Amino acid sequence: MRLGALMTEGRIDVHSHFLGGVVGRWFESTGYRATGGFRLPSWSAEAAVEFMARRGISAQVLSLPLSFGATPKEPGFAARFAREVNEAYATLMKEYPGRFGAFAAVPMDTADGALAEIEYALDTLGLDGVLLTSNAQGRYFGEPFHEPILAELARRKVPVFVHPEDCPHAAELGFGRSSAGRR
Repeated sequence: MRLGALMTEGRIDVHSHFLGGVVGRWFESTGYRATGGFRLPSWSAEAAVEFMARRGISAQVLSLPLSFGATPKEPGFAARFAREVNEAYATLMKEYPGRFGAFAAVPMDTADGALAEIEYALDTLGLDGVLLTSNAQGRYFGEPFHEPILAELARRKVPVFVHPEDCPHAAELGFGRSSAGRR
């Protein structure tokens, strides 16, 4: 397991959202706004390392807590964006050895695309695991879409961080408004 390469003295923060570089630029270019009135903070590796030092955290495992699919304007968006995010993670891991790990971002428009990025992120870039959201564009873990993805992750015995995602069916279920318009 690659997570063992992180510093072992002190705490490891495994729920650390990566909002820097390519992600920050995407948020700015799209005008994306987080739901619930949350303000997205700016992120830098230097600020993250300073934060860790103040809090007694030895290392952070970075992740992007969103799932992405193709868009009508850009059918290849999810695959391109996941690749850029994963390569940014790999760069940070090289520049700050032992301080950052990463759960790979995975495009979730097709299972084949997800599998290809999982292979690249784990085998080529050496990332630590994979982040999946509790649903991807309204598809949940019990649905056939996820079967090959989960089977591959189980075969690899790789850590999988499941991050909650808004339920696009919330209004139908009587739970208030939904975030169905998000990518």
